[in-house]
Amino acid sequence: LLAALLLAFYPLDVELASRLMPDGLLSGFSLFAIYFLFKGDMRNKESAGEKLISVRSYIFSGLLLGWCTLVNMSSVVLILFIGVYFFFSIPVFGRKIKALGFIRGFVNIVAFRYLLLLAAFLLVAGIEGACYYKATGDFFFKYHNTLSHYAGNHAFCNDFMLYPGIMFHISPPLQFHF
Repeated sequence: LLAALLLAFYPLDVELASRLMPDGLLSGFSLFAIYFLFKGDMRNKESAGEKLISVRSYIFSGLLLGWCTLVNMSSVVLILFIGVYFFFSIPVFGRKIKALGFIRGFVNIVAFRYLLLLAAFLLVAGIEGACYYKATGDFFFKYHNTLSHYAGNHAFCNDFMLYPGIMFHISPPLQFHF
Protein backbone atom coordinates (compact mmCIF):
# COMPACT_ATOMS: atom_id res chain seq x y z
CA LEU A 1 0.00 0.00 0.00
CA LEU A 2 2.82 2.37 0.81
CA ALA A 3 4.48 1.69 -2.55
CA ALA A 4 1.20 2.31 -4.36
CA LEU A 5 0.70 5.56 -2.45
CA LEU A 6 4.20 6.75 -3.30
CA LEU A 7 3.70 5.77 -6.93
CA ALA A 8 0.43 7.71 -7.07
CA PHE A 9 2.04 10.91 -5.77
CA TYR A 10 5.58 10.63 -7.14
CA PRO A 11 5.53 8.44 -10.28
CA LEU A 12 8.81 9.71 -11.71
CA ASP A 13 10.59 9.44 -8.36
CA VAL A 14 9.49 5.83 -8.01
CA GLU A 15 10.43 5.00 -11.58
CA LEU A 16 13.85 6.59 -11.31
CA ALA A 17 14.57 5.33 -7.76
CA SER A 18 16.94 2.60 -8.89
CA ARG A 19 18.92 4.86 -11.24
CA LEU A 20 21.95 6.84 -10.20
CA MET A 21 20.77 10.44 -10.05
CA PRO A 22 22.28 13.60 -8.56
CA ASP A 23 19.86 13.54 -5.61
CA GLY A 24 22.65 14.02 -3.08
CA LEU A 25 23.54 17.34 -4.70
CA LEU A 26 19.89 18.27 -4.89
CA SER A 27 19.42 17.61 -1.18
CA GLY A 28 22.45 19.70 -0.30
CA PHE A 29 21.50 22.64 -2.49
CA SER A 30 17.90 22.49 -1.26
CA LEU A 31 19.04 22.47 2.35
CA PHE A 32 21.27 25.50 1.84
CA ALA A 33 18.57 27.38 -0.13
CA ILE A 34 16.12 26.94 2.73
CA TYR A 35 18.84 27.68 5.31
CA PHE A 36 19.74 31.02 3.73
CA LEU A 37 16.07 31.94 3.44
CA PHE A 38 15.52 31.16 7.12
CA LYS A 39 18.75 32.93 8.12
CA GLY A 40 17.68 36.05 6.24
CA ASP A 41 14.28 36.02 7.91
CA MET A 42 15.73 35.66 11.39
CA ARG A 43 18.23 38.49 10.87
CA ASN A 44 15.50 40.77 9.52
CA LYS A 45 13.14 39.90 12.35
CA GLU A 46 15.73 40.87 14.95
CA SER A 47 16.86 44.08 13.24
CA ALA A 48 15.47 47.38 14.44
CA GLY A 49 15.48 49.09 11.03
CA GLU A 50 12.76 49.17 8.46
CA LYS A 51 14.93 47.94 5.59
CA LEU A 52 15.83 44.37 4.74
CA ILE A 53 19.33 43.78 6.02
CA SER A 54 19.71 40.24 4.67
CA VAL A 55 19.46 41.00 0.98
CA ARG A 56 22.45 38.76 0.26
CA SER A 57 20.83 35.82 2.06
CA TYR A 58 17.67 36.11 -0.04
CA ILE A 59 19.63 36.46 -3.28
CA PHE A 60 21.85 33.51 -2.42
CA SER A 61 18.78 31.45 -1.52
CA GLY A 62 17.24 32.24 -4.91
CA LEU A 63 20.48 31.37 -6.71
CA LEU A 64 20.66 28.04 -4.89
CA LEU A 65 17.02 27.38 -5.71
CA GLY A 66 17.81 28.00 -9.37
CA TRP A 67 20.83 25.75 -9.10
CA CYS A 68 18.55 23.02 -7.69
CA THR A 69 16.43 23.16 -10.84
CA LEU A 70 19.60 22.81 -12.91
CA VAL A 71 20.49 19.64 -11.01
CA ASN A 72 17.07 18.01 -11.22
CA MET A 73 13.87 19.32 -12.75
CA SER A 74 11.71 17.86 -9.97
CA SER A 75 13.09 20.43 -7.54
CA VAL A 76 10.59 22.97 -8.86
CA VAL A 77 8.40 21.60 -6.05
CA LEU A 78 10.59 23.67 -3.69
CA ILE A 79 8.94 26.79 -5.09
CA LEU A 80 5.65 25.59 -3.60
CA PHE A 81 7.32 25.03 -0.24
CA ILE A 82 8.83 28.50 -0.27
CA GLY A 83 5.46 30.01 -1.22
CA VAL A 84 3.81 28.31 1.76
CA TYR A 85 6.74 29.33 3.96
CA PHE A 86 6.38 32.98 2.92
CA PHE A 87 2.67 32.90 3.67
CA PHE A 88 3.19 31.50 7.17
CA SER A 89 6.18 33.73 7.93
CA ILE A 90 4.21 36.98 7.56
CA PRO A 91 3.18 36.98 11.27
CA VAL A 92 6.87 36.79 12.22
CA PHE A 93 7.27 40.29 10.81
CA GLY A 94 4.02 41.54 12.36
CA ARG A 95 5.75 44.02 14.70
CA LYS A 96 7.74 45.60 11.87
CA ILE A 97 4.74 45.73 9.55
CA LYS A 98 2.65 47.48 12.23
CA ALA A 99 5.44 49.98 12.93
CA LEU A 100 5.75 50.93 9.26
CA GLY A 101 2.06 50.82 8.42
CA PHE A 102 0.44 47.85 6.74
CA ILE A 103 0.96 48.71 3.07
CA ARG A 104 4.45 50.15 3.39
CA GLY A 105 5.53 47.39 5.77
CA PHE A 106 4.07 44.66 3.59
CA VAL A 107 5.88 46.01 0.52
CA ASN A 108 9.20 46.62 2.33
CA ILE A 109 9.31 43.38 4.28
CA VAL A 110 7.20 40.73 2.58
CA ALA A 111 6.98 41.59 -1.11
CA PHE A 112 10.63 42.59 -1.42
CA ARG A 113 11.67 39.14 -0.13
CA TYR A 114 9.61 37.54 -2.89
CA LEU A 115 11.14 39.81 -5.51
CA LEU A 116 14.73 39.17 -4.43
CA LEU A 117 14.28 35.42 -4.32
CA LEU A 118 12.36 35.32 -7.59
CA ALA A 119 14.84 37.59 -9.39
CA ALA A 120 17.80 35.42 -8.36
CA PHE A 121 15.94 32.24 -9.37
CA LEU A 122 14.97 33.74 -12.73
CA LEU A 123 18.57 34.84 -13.31
CA VAL A 124 19.77 31.24 -13.10
CA ALA A 125 16.81 29.95 -15.13
CA GLY A 126 17.39 32.69 -17.72
CA ILE A 127 21.08 31.83 -18.09
CA GLU A 128 20.17 28.17 -18.52
CA GLY A 129 17.51 29.02 -21.09
CA ALA A 130 19.88 31.32 -22.97
CA CYS A 131 22.50 28.57 -23.16
CA TYR A 132 19.90 26.12 -24.48
CA TYR A 133 18.60 28.72 -26.92
CA LYS A 134 22.10 29.36 -28.24
CA ALA A 135 22.79 25.63 -28.66
CA THR A 136 19.40 24.36 -29.88
CA GLY A 137 17.19 27.33 -30.72
CA ASP A 138 14.68 26.36 -28.00
CA PHE A 139 14.70 28.36 -24.76
CA PHE A 140 12.84 25.59 -22.90
CA PHE A 141 14.74 22.71 -24.54
CA LYS A 142 15.35 20.82 -21.29
CA TYR A 143 11.69 20.86 -20.32
CA HIS A 144 10.35 20.07 -23.80
CA ASN A 145 12.83 17.24 -24.22
CA THR A 146 12.12 15.71 -20.80
CA LEU A 147 8.35 15.90 -21.20
CA SER A 148 8.44 14.51 -24.73
CA HIS A 149 10.68 11.64 -23.57
CA TYR A 150 8.25 10.55 -20.89
CA ALA A 151 5.23 11.12 -23.14
CA GLY A 152 6.77 9.08 -25.95
CA ASN A 153 8.55 6.31 -24.09
CA HIS A 154 6.13 5.69 -21.27
CA ALA A 155 2.76 6.76 -22.71
CA PHE A 156 2.79 9.29 -19.90
CA CYS A 157 -0.61 10.37 -18.60
CA ASN A 158 -2.66 8.55 -21.23
CA ASP A 159 -2.16 4.85 -20.48
CA PHE A 160 -3.76 3.09 -17.53
CA MET A 161 -0.99 0.47 -17.56
CA LEU A 162 1.66 3.09 -16.81
CA TYR A 163 1.65 2.71 -13.02
CA PRO A 164 1.36 -1.10 -12.86
CA GLY A 165 3.87 -1.35 -15.69
CA ILE A 166 6.41 0.73 -13.79
CA MET A 167 5.66 -0.94 -10.49
CA PHE A 168 5.93 -4.53 -11.72
CA HIS A 169 8.32 -3.98 -14.68
CA ILE A 170 5.73 -5.08 -17.21
CA SER A 171 6.08 -3.92 -20.81
CA PRO A 172 3.06 -3.26 -23.08
CA PRO A 173 2.80 -6.87 -24.43
CA LEU A 174 2.43 -7.81 -20.72
CA GLN A 175 5.83 -9.43 -20.37
CA PHE A 176 7.93 -9.15 -17.23
CA HIS A 177 11.34 -7.48 -17.61
CA PHE A 178 14.10 -7.10 -15.06
